Formats: sequence, structure tokens, C-alpha cells
Amino acid sequence: MDTEARLKAAQKLADALGQPVTVRTRDGPKHEPMDDNEVKKIFRVLCQTRDLALVHQLVQQLPDSPFAGRTRTTPEYYRRLKETIPRHLPTSMAVDDALWILGWAARLMKYEASVRSGGTARGRQGGRR
Repeated sequence: MDTEARLKAAQKLADALGQPVTVRTRDGPKHEPMDDNEVKKIFRVLCQTRDLALVHQLVQQLPDSPFAGRTRTTPEYYRRLKETIPRHLPTSMAVDDALWILGWAARLMKYEASVRSGGTARGRQGGRR
């Protein structure tokens, strides 16, 4: 897969994952942005295992795991990952392509969330060099 195709795939994945999740609260439904840290965790698993089938198995199990109860938003994040990862990163995809796409999707999600919230998306240094 060439760089342009990878970038388009990363943008599609970032768009799919970056949609706000709906969380039920006492005051009614609330829309929360997807946490890019959850995507980074999946990226780290793929880096360590280099096994897309194992990543698919993981995202299928996460919504029903004890980890899903950590916060009120975590179950929705895990459901989103379960729906999205297999569709955008099929097991037939080369692992290097999947790593590139998933890594850039997480970066794009963070950038786009920052822009939506009025930030500058400069990173931890705040633009200083």
C-alpha cells in the first residue's frame, strides 16, 4: 500500500473512531469525544504482537471485559473499537500497513479533537521549540 492510500485509510479510520460516543448520565444522554488513548493502547498491542487476528479478538472481547467498567465512557469506547477496527483493518491487511494506519489515525484524532475544541494542537510543548 502506498503512502497516499495509507493516509486516506488513516483519515477514514480517524473519522470513524473520532465520532462522539453517547453516554447515559443522570441528566440524560451526553456526547463525549472518543479518547485517542484507547486507540493508542490497541496500537501498542499491535506493535508488540504484530498479529491483527489477535487484535481483532481483543477488540471483540473488550466491551464485555472487567476493564469496560472503569468509567461511564469506557464501554462505549470499547464498543466503537469493536465495530470499527475489523472493518478498517482486516486481517488480510499487511501488519506494517495496519500499524501505519492505526498510528496516524490516533494522531489525527488528537489533532482534530484539539481543533474542534478551539485548541492549536501544538502538542505538549505548546508550540515552543
